[in-house]
Amino acid sequence: MLRFIIFGKNYYQYNGFDINKYIYADAIGLENVVYIEPADSFRNRYLNYFYINDYGKAIRKRLCIPFRNSAYSSMLKSKCRISGKDQNVFVFFLAEPWFFGDKGFLAFLRKRYPGTKLVYYITNTVKNISHGPDYFKKYFDIVLACNRGDAKEYGIPFFPCSGSYIHFEDNTEPESDCLFVGQAKNRLDYLRIVYDTLRRKGVKCEFYISGVKEKDLRGGDGIHYNQLLNYDIVLRKIEKTKVILELLQDGMDTHTMRYPEAVNYGKKLITNNKSIVCEKNYLSGNIRVINSASDAAEIEKEFFDSELNESYPDKDSVSAKNLLKVIEDNLGFER
Repeated sequence: MLRFIIFGKNYYQYNGFDINKYIYADAIGLENVVYIEPADSFRNRYLNYFYINDYGKAIRKRLCIPFRNSAYSSMLKSKCRISGKDQNVFVFFLAEPWFFGDKGFLAFLRKRYPGTKLVYYITNTVKNISHGPDYFKKYFDIVLACNRGDAKEYGIPFFPCSGSYIHFEDNTEPESDCLFVGQAKNRLDYLRIVYDTLRRKGVKCEFYISGVKEKDLRGGDGIHYNQLLNYDIVLRKIEKTKVILELLQDGMDTHTMRYPEAVNYGKKLITNNKSIVCEKNYLSGNIRVINSASDAAEIEKEFFDSELNESYPDKDSVSAKNLLKVIEDNLGFER
């Protein structure tokens, strides 16, 4: 059995929050999976801060830090129970964490554990990340892309966004009919049209739009602007809504996290992702596709009032556990 070491997402970039801990929750519970939180990787808190802070990353690119390998070894031994003599095959799985750009760490893993496999999952479009596909192919055994277009263009395996179901016993979030959480980017007018259209229908909307310039703010409309939510709060709000709104950014031709969230939590979905009709869980009674913001007017109020017309048939396909199976298949290991 392969042992997976999954690294969390950069703690300090998420307002003190590790998003991967929730996305991969159902995989983290497996006996062959170890999860390392960025803020608790090393025993020394100052070393933790240095290795996940942006300034520390900039320094590591230019200087050879003394005792670096000793720090790596100590972390793996304490967090993963891996010693230098361990000859098992380990899969180090990285999805935009703080280690992936540290060539020293990647070289250390190769030397200390010759059979190790390094896997990187691009959870954004290639154009929006700091390292290009040539870098990934050079340092990693497998590179996966969540965007179908990137996978085709760069010749790498495709795996869409996945997620996990987590129930919150103490969920005190208010109930809503339709929820949107995301950045404005070039979609602000689109989002406002959808919001206003649904509100006129009597739909109780809860929209959180971040990245909005001060000159573009519109007061008194009920939209929450530039209010960043930790991912556990997003999931709590999803648990209390009936419908999730998904809008793809330019360059994306596959679903975002909103789709697996809808499937895992049993929620309806409105999306501008036309290819979603090809997904295993596509059900016309649960998922509505809009081609423009004005199409929201054609969605009847009853869509927001009722529960799912039919349960999603294949929740496993959007599970984080399934992602690990795909990695094993691409590495050529039999389960």
